[in-house]
Amino acid sequence: MGTQERKERERDERRNTIVDAAEAIILIKGFEGTTMEEIAEAAELSKGTLYLYFRSKEELFLEVNLRGLRLLSENLSAVVRDEATAAENALELGKAYIHFSREHAGYFKIIMTCQSAGQERTDHLRKSLLFEPGSPLLVFLNVIEKGRLDGTIRHDIPAVELALVLWSQMTGVLQFVHHRPGIFEMFQLDENSVLQNLFYVLQDGIIRNKTLSF
Repeated sequence: MGTQERKERERDERRNTIVDAAEAIILIKGFEGTTMEEIAEAAELSKGTLYLYFRSKEELFLEVNLRGLRLLSENLSAVVRDEATAAENALELGKAYIHFSREHAGYFKIIMTCQSAGQERTDHLRKSLLFEPGSPLLVFLNVIEKGRLDGTIRHDIPAVELALVLWSQMTGVLQFVHHRPGIFEMFQLDENSVLQNLFYVLQDGIIRNKTLSF
């Protein structure tokens, strides 16, 4: 291994160490409660060295967000089956998204925070959602495009719009489930019942096949 190659590997390893440290703290304390000083200490680096790799806490937050998005993409891609219809796969994607929001609640919160943040973060998130290979939105989009071909998903609305509807409605309801549980308690609603009805609404809106199991 040459000197330049070794230096690049060491730089990548240090960068990952920093992101690991930031992730561990942010998942516990949240973005606002985390400081660069804490991240530097956890990574066993000086604050000056930390800034050589990341210009700001926001930049580090985006890296942690991307980790969450990649894990979500892996979870979604894992449930897509070639032998299933696109309608069946679309429902499985919905279930996988719900499962991710529960099993990886920290990452889900980070993704939601980043998605609702200011313009700089929003632009970066849009790029990671739409253009990064295997992004969550592309997983939804690929299934919908296949459904337009096999006849199980409506084709009178552009596939991208349907993918955005599916993503947005699932995300919106899950945000309520996780961050505003008092609303469900106020109306004496059961979380699983709300999610079940969400599936019915999405099914009637985008999927032709009326068979549903949850």
